[in-house]
Amino acid sequence: MRALKLLACIVAVAFLPVLSGCYACTRHISTVRPELVQPDAGLSERYRLASLSVAQGSKQDQEKMLSVVKKSLLSHYPQIFTDSAAGAIPLSVHVTWQTQYHGSPIVHSFLSNMVIPDSAEQETIYYVSISANSANASWTDRTSASRLSETWETWLLPIGFLPIPGRSDWSRTFCFLRLGKDSLVSSPKKVINSATCVRDMVFDPKVDGDVIAAAIMRAVNRQHRLRAINAMMNEGGAK
Repeated sequence: MRALKLLACIVAVAFLPVLSGCYACTRHISTVRPELVQPDAGLSERYRLASLSVAQGSKQDQEKMLSVVKKSLLSHYPQIFTDSAAGAIPLSVHVTWQTQYHGSPIVHSFLSNMVIPDSAEQETIYYVSISANSANASWTDRTSASRLSETWETWLLPIGFLPIPGRSDWSRTFCFLRLGKDSLVSSPKKVINSATCVRDMVFDPKVDGDVIAAAIMRAVNRQHRLRAINAMMNEGGAK
């Protein structure tokens, strides 16, 4: 009888983490973000994001990405980007990305993960192609941007809800994942299916939108400089 009770306790302890769930926090950093990529002085053209396609993902994913990138452009660059077609140069954008995962060098058990957060890093590189085609401008540009997301997590005990140390260029994302039930992401606040909790936590829509928007702004700046250089060369040749 005593052996059976001991076995029952061991089984209960082993399954408690799974039944309880996973607590996690993610930080995101990038050197390509709206605060660091500002419009060039003298840039007077107005642009609008006419279309955006992504190599990976469903139609719903593409619509979501178009929405968050457009929102970021309008929010951070209102003097350059508009949602109106009147007088604005339309941009077509295509995005692909590559992702690399780097796990924790420490191998934890379920028991140790109750109190010791297990961490992992994910580096995403975005490749962004931008095309402008109008009477006022016709050009194509390609640029890239990357971001690093680091997540730590614990099972059973909510220690993983403590803010993960280190710099975060956006608000940290918190996630509770419970097997078979909906999960609550507290930043930004939304309820999502548990199967996509970790994916949505790392692929934070606002972060992705801001990084891609900054990459687009960087391409627009580069084209503006090229046009200025060409104009100066043409003036010099005319003289």
